[in-house]
Amino acid sequence: SSFVHADNVYAEYTSASDQRLKTELTEVSGEQALSVLSNIQGCTYNRGDLGQRRLGLIADEVETAIAGLAIDNVCSSKHATLNGIEDQYKQLDYSRLVSLLIPAVNTLAARVQELEMTTTKKRKKDGSGSKQPI
Repeated sequence: SSFVHADNVYAEYTSASDQRLKTELTEVSGEQALSVLSNIQGCTYNRGDLGQRRLGLIADEVETAIAGLAIDNVCSSKHATLNGIEDQYKQLDYSRLVSLLIPAVNTLAARVQELEMTTTKKRKKDGSGSKQPI
């Protein structure tokens, strides 16, 4: 098994995803995905223990946003000592969030296509074949 080391946390960078390993499949709709993603904000922050400025998400916020989906493999906690403080720290599996991005993007793409078709029909109806600002 291959592992990646990042921020003092060891994790697999691939996941077994064969359909034969999965039961009770429930599709995440684009609307569900958009609802979850609209409650998660990207941010920049300082990681004092690493002495670095970072880009990421807040695990607590993601945990709250995904609660309605009843999934248990995005957020977890790990016992660690950071900045001399021993505690349980929340972790995020960022790769799992891709499963929300795909239906969200597909839904938004369908909306854009629908708007483009509506705009094209309106232009044809108005007799203006040229593209004009909306």
